[in-house]
Amino acid sequence: MHYYLGAWEFATDAGFSRWRTPGGDGFCIDLRNRDQRLSPTPGLGLFAYPSARAYPQLLLDLGDDLQAVLSAQQRTGLSSLLGFSPPFGPTTTLAGTIRRLLLDPALTDPAGVSAWKPVRAKLGGDVCACLGPEVFRERCARGHDALIARRNVFRADYRRTRAERDPVALRKWTGQMMLDLTGRLSNLDVADVLPPEFAADGYARPTTTINDTFNRGDQSNLGTSSDTTWSWVEVASTHDISSNQCISGTSIDANHVSRANTNLSSDDHYAQIDVVTFPQPTTDNRAIVAGTVARLSTDADPNWDGYFGRVLYFDAGSGGSAQLIDLYEVTNGSFSQIGSNDTVTISLPDTIKTEADNSTITTYFNGTASTAATGTNGVHTGQLQTGIYGFNRDANYVLDNYEAADLGAGPAANPKGPLGMPLHGPFGGPI
Repeated sequence: MHYYLGAWEFATDAGFSRWRTPGGDGFCIDLRNRDQRLSPTPGLGLFAYPSARAYPQLLLDLGDDLQAVLSAQQRTGLSSLLGFSPPFGPTTTLAGTIRRLLLDPALTDPAGVSAWKPVRAKLGGDVCACLGPEVFRERCARGHDALIARRNVFRADYRRTRAERDPVALRKWTGQMMLDLTGRLSNLDVADVLPPEFAADGYARPTTTINDTFNRGDQSNLGTSSDTTWSWVEVASTHDISSNQCISGTSIDANHVSRANTNLSSDDHYAQIDVVTFPQPTTDNRAIVAGTVARLSTDADPNWDGYFGRVLYFDAGSGGSAQLIDLYEVTNGSFSQIGSNDTVTISLPDTIKTEADNSTITTYFNGTASTAATGTNGVHTGQLQTGIYGFNRDANYVLDNYEAADLGAGPAANPKGPLGMPLHGPFGGPI
């Protein structure tokens, strides 16, 4: 692979506008803060390609060896383009530089306002960054930079979210974070996880899975889920019910986004759906698209945020056709492709899944994770809802069997008192 520091490229094709890697054929790590994703002036990223490229947006050539020591010219170029002067020593490797850019608290911002957010991980898990191949992977013991980053990002998200929601509704999220950071649910750890001013908010055991089979009467929106415990919100255009399945609404050449209006326990979660009808487009240079959204914000269109993996049937006629999956990040309605295209074979029914796990976002097709359609991106955190994404052209796509769930709240200790009864502390959870 050949590595660069460069500027994102804005592109429009097939009726779809978005930020992408220069040339649209590379891998990326996003180094933009939130406002830079919305600005017409492109922000910066780290980009990788199978061989050297000459795109004008690629501003600094970082070579093709992650273990090579950076030259003085490369170190100076990094400082100049990123707007600071980190003390990169004369023995700093490219991999070590990327690690520092993603983990150093002096260079990152847990809120994503003044800089990009740091990468994060769970206790006993791995923290990794990918630019095509892995740049680094480390196991996280207590005190690791990625664990500290996870706590700091959670606290920033919690302060923002608590201003909008009942703190009781956030207890499962706190419980998941306690397991991720300490490996247990204990009142002894509350003050180390929650922001100090909200330590009394408490926690609960995290476990949430939602489903919708769409088995209900035909209607012009998705309405109440099949288990009747939550409802859908139409964010952009509509999805409808027809013959006990979800179909795209009537809008053509438009985004269709529907949000499952219920919180999961964690922002580490997945959403998946079965694609059961997926017609090839009959208009040249157009695509039909279906997928799911992870970490979907509660904002109205066009200001929504989230990550979506999608399967698309592209083009027709003289332009040929392609069957692909890819991965996008959306900030306030601004789209950035953060995972490369991956060729698949549509056989129907096919299952498309989007997974957000710390800073790694992945598209799955029929249960298999795509290496290409995977991105290291941590801008969206603390968003606990999921949804459906689509884009139709000539005919309706049809979907079924929606599912979303937390990635796993492993078993937690539940100590008992002398009479065999569970002990409970003042914060609503087991001691």
